[in-house]
Amino acid sequence: MALSAELQTRYTSEIDVDWVHGFILSHPNAVTRYLCSGTAELQGVVDGNPRTFTPVPVEITPASRDDSGRSDMTLTFCGIQDEALGFLYDALDDATKPITCRYSVFIPPDTAPQVYPWLEFHLTGISVTDTAVSATASRSNVVNIAFPTELYRVERYPGLRRR
Repeated sequence: MALSAELQTRYTSEIDVDWVHGFILSHPNAVTRYLCSGTAELQGVVDGNPRTFTPVPVEITPASRDDSGRSDMTLTFCGIQDEALGFLYDALDDATKPITCRYSVFIPPDTAPQVYPWLEFHLTGISVTDTAVSATASRSNVVNIAFPTELYRVERYPGLRRR
């Protein structure tokens, strides 16, 4: 993951927070949704293609800081019940595949994502109420991965055998 120089400057300075969170919700059975925080539509570029992000009120609860190796955060989208229900019903037609949420940050009027590549999460624990749609965004275990992740065995790598 790389943060743009401009975003690094804004994170580390006392400049007013003026970036916009961008979310891409996708599932093989559902139409991809492009959402952003804020009050105005956002024109952004995703994988070289221009996309329009729909503004919705978003609350992000950051991941806890512990040694579990998980980096789960809670996302709450307000005021999108009908669109969210349509997306969820389409996704539930094949519940064997996860709903993917890609996340980045935009600094308008720049259309390029400021966090690249996009962070990718899988949504779990989805709940829908009269006012909001909430989900847990989970990444794989990024802390407690053994090194090396591949075991080098003689059967697979015969050059390791002593002669």
